[in-house]
Amino acid sequence: MNAPKRRDVSRICLISERVSGSNWLTSTLQKNFPRQVATNCFTFKHWFQSPLDIRDRLQDGDIVIVNFRNALDWILHLWRKPWNSSSHHNLTLEEFITKQWMANPQIGFGENQNTALHPGRHLSVTVEENYSAFHDHYEKYKHIFGGDFPEGPIDNIMKLRAMKVDNFVRIKDWILSDPAWTPRVLFVRYEDLIAIGGQGMENFIKGLKTSYNFVNEKEEDVILNTYKGKGNQAINMTEFEARELYYTKNPESSIITPEVQNILLRHLDFEQEKKLGYHYEFLGP
Repeated sequence: MNAPKRRDVSRICLISERVSGSNWLTSTLQKNFPRQVATNCFTFKHWFQSPLDIRDRLQDGDIVIVNFRNALDWILHLWRKPWNSSSHHNLTLEEFITKQWMANPQIGFGENQNTALHPGRHLSVTVEENYSAFHDHYEKYKHIFGGDFPEGPIDNIMKLRAMKVDNFVRIKDWILSDPAWTPRVLFVRYEDLIAIGGQGMENFIKGLKTSYNFVNEKEEDVILNTYKGKGNQAINMTEFEARELYYTKNPESSIITPEVQNILLRHLDFEQEKKLGYHYEFLGP
């Protein structure tokens, strides 16, 4: 069987949920393909994607990278920093994973309000510093997203996860691709990118460079952005170890209590997770 022909690429589109390494992936892609990378090709990268938006705005030279992170780490990190979800701030983990995914009517920030009271502190901070209030955005499900889910508000973050994974996986069916050429939709896992001290990211970039022709780009060695985060929050990915991933070990009982464990077992879509290559045997039967 002949190897697929190298596709010409003029734009890289990234789609990924929050706290899944998308900023690190974007910055690394931009270092290697500075003229190609975009995060707003269709709907904003974090939100549900619509086949109508994709078909209307898709360009011939587009490829789409869809990035996932395992459910447990994703939930725990969003719990600690609930981006775009102010009514989920300052909750216990059990409250966080069971609360309906919608805003509280009494929580909100006016368009002209420059400061907000951070729920975890007794002081005012700018909206930009308050990750939970900045661009507060609670999505509702619509049939146009493609799945067999009810329209309207979403029951909880685990249902949001199942809906979002289902939606993102469908993108490959919405973008026609001749199998004689390299694919237009690529799926990547955050855990694979950080593997072996960031070697996974380097291998991914090398794979892109050898499988595609990037328009107006020079053939150069891989430039690896080894840092994720800003300022004191930066993480050196060359020193990042697998033990920092909760899903690779038995989490501390102080975090995953029996009550939380039972909720996860009842509500996570484990069959869907297996299709992404994620297994959570340590959570128990």
